[in-house]
Amino acid sequence: MPAQRSEHSGAGRALEDLICYVTGLIPGVAITHRNELNAFDTEEIDVAIWNDGAADGLFFLPNIILVECKNWFDIEWEAGKSTGSTRNCAIED
Repeated sequence: MPAQRSEHSGAGRALEDLICYVTGLIPGVAITHRNELNAFDTEEIDVAIWNDGAADGLFFLPNIILVECKNWFDIEWEAGKSTGSTRNCAIED
């Protein structure tokens, strides 16, 4: 059975909005997708970020950054998932 697009709580939606706002301020970084299902409709990506690697931006991170907002205080960044070279960095309370 295909996954359904999740219903986000008000706090979860606010966290996504905050992540999009803050990352949008970083040079060379752009939000490309929000709340998108993968090709098999089995997983949802909360925020997809494209990173040009600008010298005054996130040059130390890969081009594709996927953000999963699990709850208000738990964010999982999955960098390079689509290339098979996943690096995880979780921010938790």
